Amino acid sequence: MRWLTLMLLAVNLGYYGWQLDQDARLARANRSQTLILPAGAATLKLVRELPAPPEVVDRMEAELDFEPAAQAVNDPDLQPAGGVAAEIQAGTGAGPGELVNLLPELQAPDTVPGPVKYLCFSYGPLPEEKHAVWVSDWFRARMIPARSRTSEDRDRSLFWVYLAPQPSREEAAAVLQTLASRGIRDYRLIDRGDLANAVSLGLFSTQSAVNDRLRQLREQGFQPVVVPYANVQRIHWIDVRVPNGDPVLDEMYTGFPARYGSVPVDCGEIALDQPSP
Repeated sequence: MRWLTLMLLAVNLGYYGWQLDQDARLARANRSQTLILPAGAATLKLVRELPAPPEVVDRMEAELDFEPAAQAVNDPDLQPAGGVAAEIQAGTGAGPGELVNLLPELQAPDTVPGPVKYLCFSYGPLPEEKHAVWVSDWFRARMIPARSRTSEDRDRSLFWVYLAPQPSREEAAAVLQTLASRGIRDYRLIDRGDLANAVSLGLFSTQSAVNDRLRQLREQGFQPVVVPYANVQRIHWIDVRVPNGDPVLDEMYTGFPARYGSVPVDCGEIALDQPSP
């Protein structure tokens, strides 16, 4: 029992000594030490601690070391070979007007644009009106003036055979039934216009074909009418005017309009509104 008491006492003494050592180490770590500056080291002072206010110096002038204008002008090392005019020497009192008169005359560039040159093209013949609309819309979407026009192509003359108009639709229907019962085909009832209720019996390109048709109808008791008929086909054209050098010119040859034929024309030959000056 005594040995246990002695051992505990030794442990307590050891812990007490260790604790004292830790407190001593912590006290030394937290203690501030006075710094010893070397001789001649600069120190920082507040402005209010100075005996007199400091002199204000232009920092940029001090760093760049500019010379005054008058000194620079009068410095012979900085003057051109021909010398400096006396009127611009510092302190001469030359006015702004006199200095401007000494400047060399500069020729102002000619900024007035010349007249715009145009190239004109005509697209066609276009087979259908919708094609003309497509081409025209393509150019107008790019602010290029375009004008549609049409022409007529008269084919060779044909012969039209028909039966005179009947007084009513019922009588015209009865004529159609008679034609069908007698083996006559290729007819059509006209239901509008000045020849309403007439019966068309076809177009023929030769006189012999017309004579055969007339003989067939007359043998069946009909009295047909024969009139010349001109086969007129409407052709569509699109005229455009493009400024020379416009990017649209490249698109014309590689884009959508390239699928339709175009030929260059004289701009004076197409009726397009002249551009505003």
